[in-house]
Amino acid sequence: MFNKLVAIATGRNLAWSLIVLLIFMVAMNLGAMAFFHYTNGAGILDTAGGANLLDNRTNGYSPETAYEMVTAYGKQGIRYHLMLTMVDFFFPPTLAFFLLLAITYFYSRTFGSYRIIRLLVTLPVIYLASDYLENVGIVTMLLSFPSKTPGMAMLTDTMFTIKNLSSTGAVIVILIGLILWLIQRIRGLFAKQ
Repeated sequence: MFNKLVAIATGRNLAWSLIVLLIFMVAMNLGAMAFFHYTNGAGILDTAGGANLLDNRTNGYSPETAYEMVTAYGKQGIRYHLMLTMVDFFFPPTLAFFLLLAITYFYSRTFGSYRIIRLLVTLPVIYLASDYLENVGIVTMLLSFPSKTPGMAMLTDTMFTIKNLSSTGAVIVILIGLILWLIQRIRGLFAKQ
């Protein structure tokens, strides 16, 4: 499976996955911002109450804060949030695929050994798993409301934190890989002269 990932990690596929990711990000941001305004600033649980993906409140939320947000949604807001969560089913694999391709693309061209790449690609996998587990927790909290499950809220917040740490780590790894790849390309150009 790893060899297939290396084979599809081409510049063209990386560009296409970035385009698809950006389309999803715009759509998700529009939905999140509309929800934020609809709930008078409560925001979705996926962003810990932020207005959109760029306003992600990375410090997470306590069970009390989560249920304050859900209470502010009202019945219609809960239905709206569930609809957004169903659409969010497609966003995590889109982001994870881009992260996998970018890490594989830059590091396979920079290092001769795939050992480091195999380690680094665990970050997008961790991101994907934690995002889906977070979504399961959010749906459980929304469907069970007004009953409160503080344990589920704490688990969902933990998945929120892991999701943010792993995706941020993957982006940092990609930026380092991009820099190393550019340095290698520049050295190659000077070596030809």
